[in-house]
Amino acid sequence: MSEVRLRGYLTVGNGTNVFYLPPGYRPAYNCYYGARALTTAGVFTTTHCMVWTDGSVAVAYSGLSTVILDGISFRAEQ
Repeated sequence: MSEVRLRGYLTVGNGTNVFYLPPGYRPAYNCYYGARALTTAGVFTTTHCMVWTDGSVAVAYSGLSTVILDGISFRAEQ
């Protein structure tokens, strides 16, 4: 199996799907990760990033301006 690694940062809203992974780059099981984030007030915090089997990637936290994806990795579906 291949490993998929997410990296970089993005601007998000509350609980929204921020992007979709194409087939072949999706996990076989739903995955939950802790991720560093910057709030709209300029404070660093921790949030949750979810990668679903349908390829959607979502962040669950309100009041964020930036989420850091570095360190999120999983085995791709076959």
